[in-house]
Amino acid sequence: PASAILADRFGAEYGLWIAYYSVLEGAAQLAASWVWFAISPGLVTSSLLTLPIGAVTIRTFHKVYPLPTYVHVIALEVAILCHGAVLIWVLKFLRAEVTSMGMESKPKRRRRRRSGGVEDV
Repeated sequence: PASAILADRFGAEYGLWIAYYSVLEGAAQLAASWVWFAISPGLVTSSLLTLPIGAVTIRTFHKVYPLPTYVHVIALEVAILCHGAVLIWVLKFLRAEVTSMGMESKPKRRRRRRSGGVEDV
């Protein structure tokens, strides 16, 4: 993974945040699917790849590079900031782009029966 490349080139401190980001992203996908009761490709990918690989990478970093706790805390904080930046970008810019392209989802119109016919609500 990219975290191993950064750790090899610049030091373990610089690669650890990517592993925490992977775990955070996987947990966010699982939480979102639980809240909205929906199954998505992101959920499957997170469950099978992102969470396990991130967790194994953090564990491997802990065994191979004995880093102090504050480095792990800083790496987690950087991962949270990056995840927040991605969420803001998606919610702000991508939603505006989808809306401008006319691809926003439109709610279905419900129909109500009346005694003489059908009326749109």
